[in-house]
Amino acid sequence: MHSIKPKPVSKMLIFDMDNTILYGRFIDTAAKQLGFFDKLAQIRVQTRDVRQRTHQIAALLAGVSLETILEIIADMQLVSDTKDVVSAFKDIGYVTGIISDSYDCVTEYVKELAGINFSLSNWLEFKDQTATGRVYIPEYFQNSAECLCEHEICKSHAMSYVARVYGISIKDVIAVGDSENDACMVKNAGTGVAFCSVDKLLLESADFQIEVKSFQELLKFARPVT
Repeated sequence: MHSIKPKPVSKMLIFDMDNTILYGRFIDTAAKQLGFFDKLAQIRVQTRDVRQRTHQIAALLAGVSLETILEIIADMQLVSDTKDVVSAFKDIGYVTGIISDSYDCVTEYVKELAGINFSLSNWLEFKDQTATGRVYIPEYFQNSAECLCEHEICKSHAMSYVARVYGISIKDVIAVGDSENDACMVKNAGTGVAFCSVDKLLLESADFQIEVKSFQELLKFARPVT
C-alpha cells in the first residue's frame, strides 16, 4: 500500500479523485491527448466486467512514458480549495486519503500536490519508465470476509481495509465521490457525500450532497479528534 503510515487517529476523510478532487478524469484526458478516446469509449460500452474492463483500459497506455503520464496529470486542475480543506481536517486530527480506480503513479502525484496522507489505487506496471499496459488490482479492492458489500471489486473494500489499518470505525469515516463507482463507499461510510454528481445511484446512497466545486461544505462535518 502506498504511503500509509499508521498512527493514533480516530477519524478519516476519503476522497475519490477523478471528477472529485480533479476537474475531469485522468484516463479521459489521456485518451484525448494520446488518441485512443474511441477505443476507450468502446471498452466502456462493451465490457461490463470490472476486472476485465480495468485490464483492457490499462492496455491502452502501453508504450506511454511515465514522463508523459505525469505531464498529463500535472496539467489537470484540482478543485481550488482542496489543499486548504485537507489541511483543516488534518489540523484537527483526521487522516486523509484518496481511493481511486485510476493508477498509483497518478494518485500519488495528486496526493502529494494536495497534502493528503495516503492513496489507494490500481498499480500500473512500468519497464524502463514506460507503461507495459499491464495493471495489478490490489487485494484491498477485492472482496473478503470483512467487506461491506458483495461486489467482487469495490472502493468500499479499500475503505474498510484502510480503516482497519488505522483502527478507525467506519462510522468515523467521511467519504466523498461523484459517480456510481463511489456509491458503495459513500453509502457505507459514516458520512457519505455526493460531490457535484448527477448519478442517481450515488445520490440515493449519499447522506449529503454538495452541488458546487468546493469542499468548504465538508468542514461542517468535521469533529476534532480527542
